[in-house]
Amino acid sequence: MSMRSFLLRLTLLCLLVLPVSVLNAQLLPPNQPEQDACTALQLCGNSFFTPYSYQGHGVVSDLATTPCGFGTGEDNSVWLKLVVNAPGSIVFTITPVVVSDDYDFAIVNATGINCNNLSSSNVIRCNFNTNIPVANNGIVGLNSTSTITSVAAGATGNPYLQQITAAAGDIYLIMINNSSSGGGASSGFTINFAGSTAVFGDNTPPHFSTLVNGSPCSNKTGVTVQLNTQVACNSIAANGSDFQLSPSGTVTSASGVNCSGTNGYTNTIVVNFSPALAPGNYAIKAKTGTDNNTLLNLCGTALSLPDSLTFTVAGGPVYSQATLACTKLTVQTSTPIKCSTVAANGSDFHITGPSAVSVTGAVGVGCNAAGYSNTIDLTLAGPITTTGTYTLTAQNGTDGNTLTDSCNTNQVVGNSITFHALAKPVLQLPDSLTTCSNTGVTLPLNLTNADAGTTYTYSWAPATGLSDAAIKQPLATPPGDQTYVVTVGSNDASMCTAKDSVFVHSLQGFTLLNHDTTICAGAAVTVHITGSDEYAYSWAPPAGVSNPAVKEPVLTPATTTTYTVKASHAGCRDTSQTLKITVEPNPTNIKLVAEPGKAMCQGDTIVLHAVVSPVGFNFTYAWSPAGDLQYTAGPDNVFFGDTSTTIKVTATTPIGCVASDSVRLTVYPADFGSLLVTDTGVCPLDTVQLAADGGVSYTWSPAYGLSNTTIANPLAHPLTTTDYTVVIKDIHGCIDRKQVRVAVYPAAVLQLPDSVNIYPGESYAFEPGGNCLYFQWFPSSGLSNAAIANPLARPEVRTRYFVKAHTQNGCEVSDSVDVLVKETVIDIPNAFTPTGEGNTTFKPAKRGIATLNYFKIFNRWGQLVFETTDIEKGWDGTFKGAVQPLGVYVYLISAVTDSGRAFTREGNVTLVR
Repeated sequence: MSMRSFLLRLTLLCLLVLPVSVLNAQLLPPNQPEQDACTALQLCGNSFFTPYSYQGHGVVSDLATTPCGFGTGEDNSVWLKLVVNAPGSIVFTITPVVVSDDYDFAIVNATGINCNNLSSSNVIRCNFNTNIPVANNGIVGLNSTSTITSVAAGATGNPYLQQITAAAGDIYLIMINNSSSGGGASSGFTINFAGSTAVFGDNTPPHFSTLVNGSPCSNKTGVTVQLNTQVACNSIAANGSDFQLSPSGTVTSASGVNCSGTNGYTNTIVVNFSPALAPGNYAIKAKTGTDNNTLLNLCGTALSLPDSLTFTVAGGPVYSQATLACTKLTVQTSTPIKCSTVAANGSDFHITGPSAVSVTGAVGVGCNAAGYSNTIDLTLAGPITTTGTYTLTAQNGTDGNTLTDSCNTNQVVGNSITFHALAKPVLQLPDSLTTCSNTGVTLPLNLTNADAGTTYTYSWAPATGLSDAAIKQPLATPPGDQTYVVTVGSNDASMCTAKDSVFVHSLQGFTLLNHDTTICAGAAVTVHITGSDEYAYSWAPPAGVSNPAVKEPVLTPATTTTYTVKASHAGCRDTSQTLKITVEPNPTNIKLVAEPGKAMCQGDTIVLHAVVSPVGFNFTYAWSPAGDLQYTAGPDNVFFGDTSTTIKVTATTPIGCVASDSVRLTVYPADFGSLLVTDTGVCPLDTVQLAADGGVSYTWSPAYGLSNTTIANPLAHPLTTTDYTVVIKDIHGCIDRKQVRVAVYPAAVLQLPDSVNIYPGESYAFEPGGNCLYFQWFPSSGLSNAAIANPLARPEVRTRYFVKAHTQNGCEVSDSVDVLVKETVIDIPNAFTPTGEGNTTFKPAKRGIATLNYFKIFNRWGQLVFETTDIEKGWDGTFKGAVQPLGVYVYLISAVTDSGRAFTREGNVTLVR
């Protein structure tokens, strides 16, 4: 047993005998790895003690509920893991350090299931009994005698559940939580599997597994060691003495990830160095620290020596690749460099080789958001002039440094890389060449500095007329003068391309642009030829040729002639072409005749005749403007235009010899007349005067309703709507027709009674029938509105009202009505039915205005059952709210009309129900 293990167990014994008052909970921060099922502590022996108090659950809540009741999942919990190696039974006890700590547990059979997807259905045992009052010293667990598998939350007693019968390969997860004092801090527990027959637990000693990758520069100042298993945080020496560096370096400290000081468990340890390590290869090795042990697992088993892992501390950046593309040299570095450390003037770089090369600029390419890149583009002052191998060397630039990487390490001055470069080719080509049509010339390109080991590429443009545009010296047969440009490159991208050009002058013969033609006698033909003036031209026969020795003479043959033109040049064969000119006579003495004359009324026609000589020749005729003519060809035509026009006729021979004549034709307008009265209307028996203008004579039709049919302004008085047409004739005898409609409107109709009766206080609303829309009543006294169709009439005395009414067309009618004002009358009914149809109250009936002195009703016993002085009120058949029986009742009434006449009556009324 190591001293460290002995001290740990001695501490546990001391804790067991200390009074509760001196036991302090070692409270761990939340979210410890062992608080999640997937990172549970795997037990390495048959007994495990933890002095720690856990808070809440892990990063995830693996078990929100269990079969022991709602809300009884993990809380203030830790997860333990059993991997069964040999089958048998599993029993255990969980013994709290402080007996009042209430530990509960749940067991999940995790064999073959995802630890990230646990649910209540995966739970095979759970005990959430209440350890209040303290029973069984707070011990819970599994034993071989219990037959129950769960104890619900809140229950007391039953600290033990039924044992588990395990098979080899089974995996069990035990969640242990503390629910004492409302889930407060606890003092730890021991879980002991004494009595179990199943074999489980892997007490493999801890050892270094791997180094966790940190930042690219972090290996300088420390490494993170990943272990194969959890170790106790209190077995890690804080001064880093559990570790050492080889071949050199000083370890200054070490700490476990997720450790709370020396409390807790971890499988990841951060080891720090100082000073920072120089570039090179190193090993981190385990050793016994100043705490007298290496690292201890959960069972106190120590890491066995020796144990080590190797790592590398990178040096500064170096050139890894250099690629030349003409005057741009692209450099790759082994590690990303700070773009800000690249001197823009290129002074960080120096190039040596067969010829002098200057760097004029440099820039980082594709710098990321943090300002780093592996690529730098250098700009050279000019193309490489000598083929060979060149060396790029790092130097301190005008910015005071070489390149610096992301670890702030500078490139070593003198770091270098070589690259191969091809010299830009020097081209030799004449400025111009001359060739003849269909002969061709070779373009004599040469390279004065050609490299024997280089394959050059050639590209001539344009390719027109070349035998092959991709060879060094093609044959050129251009269709005309042409400048050819050649670009010389290489299959090596380092070489700059070169360009040169040559002008090829090509004599391409000539082209006579004139075609065989026909001309009129006396006409001339100007010759047009495309071709070089370097040729000598000759025409035959010379008759009619202005100059037989020029390229483009004027030809004036007297008769039909075929001419030949020949072009000659030294070194070229002669070429010739022919032109036939046919000569035809001109038409003469053309005359345009109009019948019956040169003037007409609009709508008439004039016949036209073209007379031309020589008679019998096959002339064609063209007339213009064509829009007012019946024909477009032929010697005869008919004009039918609406406006005065000059008509032209042109006679043409088949070859285009022409003669023409024209005549001015006058057209008098047909729309010269006008109506001074447009469509109108009259009421029956009325008269309207019509009026026309613009002519010397007028004829109206039909004659019906007209005072005169041969004057400009007759009177019209038709009895029905009539359309009148007037024929107007002007001084030229031209005729114009106009039409006007005289509508006869419906006569005004008004329907009113001769007289109406009203009583004082009443009014009468006139409701005239007929087709009138506008009304005027007289007199206006007693009327609500004298200008509407249906005013209310309320005269105080008898009045006769007169009315004039008009239709919408203005036709008028008059009428009158007497409004008779009668004297007020009063009457009394002899029966009424209070709740039936008809009279529902018994009261005086009146027409007019009257004042009631009294109105009384008595029953057959003489008892007064109703009384009022308001003539508008009546008896409803009740007395003091009670319905009165049917029968005969006596009434008395006294009233005065508005004229002062007294009205009194006594009588009987029958109440009917």
